[in-house]
Amino acid sequence: MSAQGRQVARDTHGQIRGSSLLLVGRMISIGINLLAQIVIVRHLSTTGFGAFALAYSIVGLAEVAITLGLHRGATRFVSMYDEQGAYPRMLGTILLNIAVIVGLGAVLIIVVHLVPDAISGSGLADPMATGLLLILIFLAPVDALDDLLLNLFAVFAAPRAIFFRRYVLGPGLRLVVAILLVAGNGDATGLAIGYVAASVIGLLLYGALFIRLLADRGIIREFRRSRPEVPAREVLGFSIPLLTTDAVWLLLNTFPLVLLTAFGGLDDVAAFQVVKPTAALNLLVASSFAVLYLPVASRLVARHDEAGLTELYWRTAIWTAVITFPIFAATFALADPLTEIMFGSRYAASGTYLAIMSLGYYVNAALGFNSMSLSAAGHVRSVVLANGVSAVLSIALGFLLIPRFGALGAAVSSCLTLLIQNLLLQIELRRKLGIPLLYRPAVEAYLVVGVGAALLLLVQSIAAIGWWSLVLAGFASIVVVVLTRRSLNVMEYFPEVQVMALGLLRSAGRPARRLVAGIDVVGSIGLLEAWRGLGADRRWSVLGSGPRRRVDEGLWTAAATELGATLASVDRDRFALTLDGATVTVPDHLLEIDDPAALARVHDTTAVDALLRDHGLPVPDRVTVRLGQLDLAQAFLDRIGGPCVVGPVDLMTGSAVTSCVTTRPQLVRAMVRAAGQAPELVIRSRGEGVVYHLLFLDGVLLDILERLPPRVTGDGRSTIGRLIEAENRRRIDGHGSAGLCLIEVDLDCLFTLERSGRTLRTVLEAGLVVPVKTAVDQNAPTDNRTVMDEVSAALVDEARRAAMLVGLRLVGVDVVTDDPTRSLADSGGVIVDIDGRPGLHDHVQIVDPTAARPVAVPIVRALFAPHPDPGGGDLAVGRALQPG
Repeated sequence: MSAQGRQVARDTHGQIRGSSLLLVGRMISIGINLLAQIVIVRHLSTTGFGAFALAYSIVGLAEVAITLGLHRGATRFVSMYDEQGAYPRMLGTILLNIAVIVGLGAVLIIVVHLVPDAISGSGLADPMATGLLLILIFLAPVDALDDLLLNLFAVFAAPRAIFFRRYVLGPGLRLVVAILLVAGNGDATGLAIGYVAASVIGLLLYGALFIRLLADRGIIREFRRSRPEVPAREVLGFSIPLLTTDAVWLLLNTFPLVLLTAFGGLDDVAAFQVVKPTAALNLLVASSFAVLYLPVASRLVARHDEAGLTELYWRTAIWTAVITFPIFAATFALADPLTEIMFGSRYAASGTYLAIMSLGYYVNAALGFNSMSLSAAGHVRSVVLANGVSAVLSIALGFLLIPRFGALGAAVSSCLTLLIQNLLLQIELRRKLGIPLLYRPAVEAYLVVGVGAALLLLVQSIAAIGWWSLVLAGFASIVVVVLTRRSLNVMEYFPEVQVMALGLLRSAGRPARRLVAGIDVVGSIGLLEAWRGLGADRRWSVLGSGPRRRVDEGLWTAAATELGATLASVDRDRFALTLDGATVTVPDHLLEIDDPAALARVHDTTAVDALLRDHGLPVPDRVTVRLGQLDLAQAFLDRIGGPCVVGPVDLMTGSAVTSCVTTRPQLVRAMVRAAGQAPELVIRSRGEGVVYHLLFLDGVLLDILERLPPRVTGDGRSTIGRLIEAENRRRIDGHGSAGLCLIEVDLDCLFTLERSGRTLRTVLEAGLVVPVKTAVDQNAPTDNRTVMDEVSAALVDEARRAAMLVGLRLVGVDVVTDDPTRSLADSGGVIVDIDGRPGLHDHVQIVDPTAARPVAVPIVRALFAPHPDPGGGDLAVGRALQPG
């Protein structure tokens, strides 16, 4: 990765992590504010709450007006001046913001107190709301200064300070005001006074924190050396046009209330406004991410890094969309019961308004910071144009819908305005910055979110709503996060989440771990690929045991013919061989001729490896861990430095085993998958090279196979995923002749492709052959060949010793080596598996069937012959595996 690429990664990483801290704080803040609102709404009358809501919205309009949009310009220009080291201009920008807010704020307060009758007489507010406005108007300059400090803290990447002031202290003070209101049986006037007092206290504390931050960074010292340079024209020229962005929001927040007051009354205002903050919870994540987004985007613009800005934009949008989904699920699909639970039955009708507004807010959040990105790049005119159209539309929709439909019309007009505004801004984003309208990871995330919301809505429309609805919404949210994990790239931004997740899964049962592992794979390969895989599995399952049965029958028929025996079918899974009046039954190609207890002991791979190691045979390094011991597993992976195999302690083959594990995120996912089979796991080195399978019977070598992993061949057009699909279709059509199992797209497949720098979406050039898995158990006949003459006698002797040590008659020994012409000790190869039930079909399903060795013949002969004495010779060594 280039230095510029690493810097972009650091910027995005810092923005995501810092924003996530603010998100946690924002969630705390929302919880406290929501509690305070519930207390206030239930205490005040609908008229009193409606008057307070109207006055508070008008103050929001006034707050934006007195800033002249400078709060947006401050973030951009202070970030740029800090990047350039232009401290005089930075100081001038800060002083300009403060002077404008204080000056215009004082003028505003004086004007409002001079003309209260004009305010109520004009219809802007009724007399009760006007009286509250005379108190709340002091919030305009106080909150404007508070917002300025918030943006300045963001410039200097101080999320912890923002966390404390914005999301803990401020909401806490307002909750205290709400509690005192109820305790003192106060009214809306007391509430207004309390809000102003709480904001002043918060501003004083925030200002002290900011001065300390500047001192710690040495900026105060730079300011003392500098003479302020006020770039008024530059800053105002950028900021004032952006007032249109705030104007749209103010129209959405204030204009409907004014119309509702004029055409309905304060009760309609209360019915609409009571759920608006709850609908606005869909902006919770976006507002948290926005604090740090503009400074980072401005720095990328200053570096002329268009690719970095695109990456920042879409990654932030994806995170926002996915993390906001639980809120959207609750406020959209569960809007009616949520409204009644929080605010009481008198506001039951407001549930519909909540659902409508939630949709608009969620789309606004999920599409990302289009307006902010355009502003950071200096395309203010585009923002102004989109906002102007949206403002006109908002007014037109308000006059069209609110007089006729009341609060419902207000909700619909707000939602439509948000949708159209974002569409316009998204088009401008593509035109001006080249940020694509469709970004594949984002589209995948949006599809998952859309399906999840639609299913929840469908369930709620046909079933009674109860406590299980919240459980279902929570489960759907977890599924959405897991399925979009690849787009979120959680493990890169938050590696500590791995430890937390493993700790939670450790206490969960096997079904839960299996479910999480399954969702993880589906999230990695995508819903479409997963659906195609299920389709292939269904088609294969229709064939049943037919393909395997035909291969087994051919295997035993050839052996019977060679020995002069007869073969008869016993049932669907067994055959009977008769020779000279004696009959033996063979169950299938996985033939067991050894004692079941001895076979079970071989499954203890830890004991087998220890036995082989004690007798000087090379085996992989290994460590035994439990699900929560990630640090121990990571230390082993770091020490080995190469690909590892992760599986249950008593089984190192099968679907629960993952090969080619090379990174920490892969390690976590493989551990979760294996833990669905058993709580104790083994992580061992795989070794580099090819797998060779040596088959022994009573110490006699029957065959050696070179076994390559499943492979696909490129055609220059198809993705690897489609090539795997085509290969599986070929195997299904072959009814067993092209292989007895399908290629499963699992973690082993994904990790193998990752190691080669490919994914399922990679298009292979024509003729290029690549392995799609590391494990060989799902390969095709074309991936197997007999190599009896290509393996050294020393390697055969090492494998024979391993077979004799475990005390089994029929045994397959798998080794991994990059040079079969030398011993394992010389080549660095290892013995990776001892199998007491070796698959005989592999020895007939090879690339050249005419070269297949008749391994079934000596096995059938041995079945009819007396067993050798297990107490003599080298077989006695096998007793080392017996307990005691």
